[in-house]
Amino acid sequence: MLRILTPVVRAQKPRPVILATLAALLVLGAGCAVSPARKGGYPPLDVSVEQASVRLLRRGMTVCLIRTELPNVERWEIINNNMEIVIKSRGERGPAAVEVFDTQSGILKGRVMEYAIHNGQPAWASGFEN
Repeated sequence: MLRILTPVVRAQKPRPVILATLAALLVLGAGCAVSPARKGGYPPLDVSVEQASVRLLRRGMTVCLIRTELPNVERWEIINNNMEIVIKSRGERGPAAVEVFDTQSGILKGRVMEYAIHNGQPAWASGFEN
């Protein structure tokens, strides 16, 4: 009878020299490319104003569609490192609404009527008064 023996393979323990070398490379950063840390905020956005809404796009893809309180968007401004957008909208006549939205989700974060903006308050609406 012919018997075939298969060798038993055992995992070798890492050698201390290899571990020390890898640790030195990681500490010194040799051979590694490290991208700089982001300082917060989101990547740049494109803004498309539509009837009663504002579409936020990144690289041509829609991030969110924001519905404004009033149908005519007069002005918008992206603030806080692309994290929020302030939109001023108005009806056919009457006062304008100034709203701030999150640029990732489109969630409304605040709303004030234009006539209620005094002494730069709320801060996010500063510059949107008449």
